[in-house]
Amino acid sequence: MFTKLFVLAAAAATAMAQHQVTVYNYCGQAKAAHVKNADFDYVSGYLGTNGGSYSVSLPALASSLIVFGESGECPGVDGPGCTRLECDFSNPSYQQCNLSRVAGYSIPLAWSWTDGSCTGGHCESSTCPPSDAWNPDSDDGSSLRQCNTANVGVNLYLCGA
Repeated sequence: MFTKLFVLAAAAATAMAQHQVTVYNYCGQAKAAHVKNADFDYVSGYLGTNGGSYSVSLPALASSLIVFGESGECPGVDGPGCTRLECDFSNPSYQQCNLSRVAGYSIPLAWSWTDGSCTGGHCESSTCPPSDAWNPDSDDGSSLRQCNTANVGVNLYLCGA
């Protein structure tokens, strides 16, 4: 009986684990933060002017996360025309994210894991190298960053940190 209760408690704790995603606006003008996930509906939050932020929690095994900020220049729920952060949390052993210019470039972005021991990335211009942001012209995967910390979150900085 004790074993069954322990297994149920462990399963419940795993189901409640989440990844925190926070978007910070350093652009000097109002922006909206957008978060799209294959498991969740599209959500957005108003960031206000310089220094505003928006946070959302995603489930532990969330996949196909897209995060971007904009003020009308990137119409559509997937952020066409926007520089964006793409993440996958579907493997409990490791999480992975990268900046992407596959949909275009709009503003400089930087990002970090909430666990300081894992390395994030940045893309400051439309010509940032593939090691900083994935782009369709050079599919080498060097912009992909992994973090093995369970339930780690990400911070995205619009227009730098």
